Amino acid sequence: MTKSRAIIIFLTTSAIAAVVVLIHWPAQLKQALGEEPYKIFLQFSVVTIIGSLVSAAFSELKREAESREAELRRAAESREATRLREAESREARRQSLRFFHSTTVSAYNRAKKLRRLMKPVVLYEVNDTKYIRKNEYVALMKELEDVQLEFEGMRRHVSVGGDLFATARNVEAFFDKLEKYLRKVLKEFERAPFSETEAEFKLADFPRLRGFIDESDYIDDVKDGFVDQFSGGYDKVEAALLNLTLD
Repeated sequence: MTKSRAIIIFLTTSAIAAVVVLIHWPAQLKQALGEEPYKIFLQFSVVTIIGSLVSAAFSELKREAESREAELRRAAESREATRLREAESREARRQSLRFFHSTTVSAYNRAKKLRRLMKPVVLYEVNDTKYIRKNEYVALMKELEDVQLEFEGMRRHVSVGGDLFATARNVEAFFDKLEKYLRKVLKEFERAPFSETEAEFKLADFPRLRGFIDESDYIDDVKDGFVDQFSGGYDKVEAALLNLTLD
C-alpha cells in the first residue's frame, strides 16, 4: 500500500466516523458546538468523504492504467524477445544448411574431377581397344572411395538431422542414390580381375567404370552412367538444399 493511499483511507474513515457521530447525536453536538459550527463540521465531513472517494477512484484508475501499460510493455518485450530468438534460430539453421550445402558441392566436384581424370590418366588405346592402367586406376578409385564415404556421411546426417531437413522431401533418398551409385563403381573396383601375370586389362571388362567415364554407355540395357545416375541425382539434392536455405 502506498503512502498516499493510506492517507486517503485514513481521511475517509475519519470523515465517515465524524458524520456518523454528527448524525447520531445532533442535539447534543449542536448544543455543544453551536448550530452554525455543527453545520460547517457536517458539511466538511461530507465533502471530505466525497473528495476521498473521488481521489481513491482516480488513484485506482491510474493504478489500473499503469498496470495495463506495464503488462502491455512486458508483452511487447516478450514478443520482441521471442522474435529475436526465432530470428537467431532461423539464421543458425541457414548457416548449418549453407555449410552442409558447401560440403555437398565440394564432394560432388571432387567426383566430377576424378571422372574427368579417368580418360587421360587411366585409359590408353591399342588397335582401337581401350585398356586400363592398373596403378592409376587404383589410385583414383581410392580417392573416389573417400568421396563415397563423404556422401554416406551426409546421408546419415540428413537421416538424424530432424527439423533441419524436415521440409525437404526425399532429400535422404536423393543422397542414398548418389552414395549407392558410387558404391557400385567401387564394388567393381574391389572385385576387379587383376592378376600379377596379366599386363593388360580391357575397359570392356569394367562396365561400371565405362558408365562412370562415358555417359553414353548403357549397362544391362539400363542407363546407368555418371550423368544420369549421379549428376541427375545431384541436381535434385542441389535444388532441395537451396530451397531449404531460402525457407
